[in-house]
Amino acid sequence: ESRYRYIPFILNLVDTSGFPAGDDDTVTVSNANAIAGARVDLPIFFKNQCDLSEASLMLSWATEYLTLDSVTTSTGRLVDFDWTIYIANDSNFVSLYASGEGTIPSGYGEFAVLHYTVAADAPEGDYEISIYGGFASPWFVINCGNDDHEVEPWFFSGFIMVEAAPTFTCGYVVDPEGDPIDGATVEFWSAFPTAGPEAATASAA
Repeated sequence: ESRYRYIPFILNLVDTSGFPAGDDDTVTVSNANAIAGARVDLPIFFKNQCDLSEASLMLSWATEYLTLDSVTTSTGRLVDFDWTIYIANDSNFVSLYASGEGTIPSGYGEFAVLHYTVAADAPEGDYEISIYGGFASPWFVINCGNDDHEVEPWFFSGFIMVEAAPTFTCGYVVDPEGDPIDGATVEFWSAFPTAGPEAATASAA
């Protein structure tokens, strides 16, 4: 019997090869691999060429197999800004707006992180996260030393790439209220309750 244990893992990759050269403002949604039933974190990154005081972004996904559970803004460059976030899963849409009394200087970093759940019956394929309606461009309010003015940054779509996972099970354990339980013991039985568990692991919330 082999003593090797194979542990599946998922890497979130960001393709930076399409970034325009120079000092252009950009908004880039990451790519992520997933399997049906998994939770996926999808960071959004941005670059501003001058001091920034406002930012707006509207995104959509043309599939019912993705559910946006929440958005994290506390780890990005705009952590001190005031945020207005509207999630509409019935329309596959999210609106993100951030503004501050002050500004942040030019730079590159995280804008926000989208937390999706992939439906358990989602077929294999690439699910695009793009600008809402294909035309609602993101915009920044920046100041390059004179007056505030609005600009439309270059936008790069991201994809959640759902792949088949025939050799392992992905999921999480929840309590009766539906809240994930971190560290719960999970056993896999081929003939419950007579044969005994074939494997056991611990869940992560």
